[in-house]
Amino acid sequence: MTPRRGARERAIPLLAHPLGRMALGLVVALVVLGLAEMAMRLFLGPPPAPVKVYSAVDVDGRYLEVHDGLVQVRYQSVQPLAPFPVLPRGSRRIAVLGGSSVHAGVPEVTSRDEFPALLEHLLGVRTLNLGSPGLDSFDLVEISGQLVDLGFSTIVIYAGHNDYGNTYFHHRYQGLSGKAALWLLPSLENFQLFCQLRRALASRDGRPFSWAEPRRQDYQPMSPATRQAVLRNLEANLRLVAWTCRKAGVRLLLVTPVSDLLRPPTLRTCVEQPCPIALWRQAMNMDDPQDAVALLKRVRDLDQPPVRAPTEAIQAIARVASREGVELVDAWQELPWDSYYSVPADRLFADHLHFSAQGHVAMAKMLAGYLGAGEQGSFF
Repeated sequence: MTPRRGARERAIPLLAHPLGRMALGLVVALVVLGLAEMAMRLFLGPPPAPVKVYSAVDVDGRYLEVHDGLVQVRYQSVQPLAPFPVLPRGSRRIAVLGGSSVHAGVPEVTSRDEFPALLEHLLGVRTLNLGSPGLDSFDLVEISGQLVDLGFSTIVIYAGHNDYGNTYFHHRYQGLSGKAALWLLPSLENFQLFCQLRRALASRDGRPFSWAEPRRQDYQPMSPATRQAVLRNLEANLRLVAWTCRKAGVRLLLVTPVSDLLRPPTLRTCVEQPCPIALWRQAMNMDDPQDAVALLKRVRDLDQPPVRAPTEAIQAIARVASREGVELVDAWQELPWDSYYSVPADRLFADHLHFSAQGHVAMAKMLAGYLGAGEQGSFF
């Protein structure tokens, strides 16, 4: 018996056995699924974040509407942007996206004094303020996906605060489906095939399924598992935005969120340890300003409610920019600092996170340095 014949005879009994056929079928299925996953990533980009959670913006999934060549912004309820025309792709036009730090965060600061309008004045290029209170990275995925086809050369995103705040105030990841999102799905969420099948089956009417229970007032601190879910979803959403912009040839700038570290925390009582207000007082009495800043960052990260983007969110945004080849604007380093502490100056903020009029001016000058230097041939 030749060696080749012996190998063939050994293979036949293996396939004749039920376990052998099952093993072969499993291998073939894995190969097919792998090829399907590769094809989906090629055409759809990286896997999106989990099924869209409850949005703080009541738009029924429709953020922008186009009629007769004009785009209407449906999600802005305060000082809404006037309808703007659809232009050829790549036209000299900038869109600025974000939450209330971008638009309508401070009543006394009008849209004319917010940094997108100031940026337009500095650059001489039409710059549209498409921010709105409550927008988080889930909303930005939807909006940016529409913007790339409406004639924009650049999209600027300033986000991170609301992903944590919305999770806290809207009780995301609660109930049975929410627990599944935290404990059972993280591994499966790495596959486009799973994400697309789940999205197709989640709702028959096309509206996104919500991992949120009805609103209630018994706010509880976010668990470590919930914080990890928020962080994971923030990164996934920004990766998808980066892929969408890259595919469309639209320039993307990610701006790291900043907040006022010199203000005392919103929670002035010691509900649990470590106590944020006690740590803040300790920091303000330190002789070494560097040690004080380190402690003030910890106070920010312990915020309850978590209205200021923590260190982990800032690092995640920088990580996405590095991995996706996106331009990063480190607002912490670029904005004017306090004369004593190495933190953005208190005068830049109207409260813990919203910019004052001076803050909007500083943001506009900072971004103009990036956009003007990078596209001087196109903008001037």
